[in-house]
Amino acid sequence: MNPERTRRREFRTRLYQNYLTLGGGVRLNEQYYRNWARVARGHFGKLLPEDRRAEILDAGCGHGTMLYTLKSMGYGNIHGVDCSQEQVREARRIHPDVDRADALDYLKSQSERFDTIVAIDLLEHFTRDEGLEFLESCRKALRPGGRLLLQLPNADCLRGVQTVSGDIGHEAGYTPRSLEQMLSMAGFEDIVSRPDGPVPHGFTSTIRWALWKMIVLATLVFDLVETGTPGSRIHTRVMVAAGRRKKQRSTVHRQERSVCVS
Repeated sequence: MNPERTRRREFRTRLYQNYLTLGGGVRLNEQYYRNWARVARGHFGKLLPEDRRAEILDAGCGHGTMLYTLKSMGYGNIHGVDCSQEQVREARRIHPDVDRADALDYLKSQSERFDTIVAIDLLEHFTRDEGLEFLESCRKALRPGGRLLLQLPNADCLRGVQTVSGDIGHEAGYTPRSLEQMLSMAGFEDIVSRPDGPVPHGFTSTIRWALWKMIVLATLVFDLVETGTPGSRIHTRVMVAAGRRKKQRSTVHRQERSVCVS
């Protein structure tokens, strides 16, 4: 291992050992998880498998918010992996099947195992080359036709610099366009990007959603005036993206039958 990668690993070990505490901590109670899941279902619900028996990996599962969401949606064959001892301890309170390991190393040991891989706020913690390696490892760990779901900061948002630089563990920033390039390089197809904005589920959230739509419209007009194009149309601080592993093409053997005409 080269010296630069060694220093990077040492820094990450020190950072992620107590990542939850260093981040200021959050109150991990039932209400917190329930609120997070309600929003996540709005953003990821239609991207997840219809079959509740599908095998799903939450890569970089943190303290278990997505695991909680998946369980609340009826998925039973789910697994988590994270390198932070502190976070793994909390995630196992939500779901016991959580490994403490480096997500990239873990994925390299899997081959065509998962129907879906979810990575919430993880890709930005890798450098560009590591990010490509991570995405390629995800593709190889997916079954043919399997889907990768991502959530990460959006460098194309109104406060992009602050969003991307808001965590000392962030190594790279992505816009919807550059993320699509990375996913394409890693061999994914059917790539989509979506905003991760307010989800209406009550009076206050509906007001926020309506006001946000007005802001998006104003931003669209700004882009049209400045550049003549509508831009990415995704201006939330966080974005959601998905890509699918290509399905294997089956070889069809055609048997020619001779017809006897009498």
